[in-house]
Amino acid sequence: MGIGGVSRSGKSSLARRLVKMLNPDKTYHLEMDRFTRPENELPMINGTPNWEVPESVDYSKIMATIKIASINHEFIIVEGILIYANEALNKLYDCTIYLELSKNTYLTRRKHEKRWGEEPAWYQKYVWEAYRQFGRNGQAMYTLSGERPITDKELVSIAESIRAGKDQSSVERS
Repeated sequence: MGIGGVSRSGKSSLARRLVKMLNPDKTYHLEMDRFTRPENELPMINGTPNWEVPESVDYSKIMATIKIASINHEFIIVEGILIYANEALNKLYDCTIYLELSKNTYLTRRKHEKRWGEEPAWYQKYVWEAYRQFGRNGQAMYTLSGERPITDKELVSIAESIRAGKDQSSVERS
């Protein structure tokens, strides 16, 4: 399954909660941030490595990881800002979740982001524009608001649907 949305929309938090609900022993959580190309291979923007374009992600490595993980895992969750920017990867998803976030909320949350040090305001705005160009999914099975925490009720409903879909696909293959 794929979980996409702009930076700070709650993708990683949602993925971790789904792992617990679906069964941690049978669920693999793949964070797209672990599959970025080395900094010296990235395109540049204003002298800064550009992490916000599809060229920054090693999609072949993601696909290979999914293939290996599928041997021992019933569920695979792929999450990141650019998970919907690759058509081959999109074809692998049985379930897609998209977290919407307003620009104001994104900017407020991003200003407090310190994982990579201080970011210039132009870069924070650029991330938003790159997300709008490469990260949106208007066809997601579930579109949730990243403005507020996702309720347990919403999550249970999604997890049950995912399990039911998995059960149905294994019946169809038999």
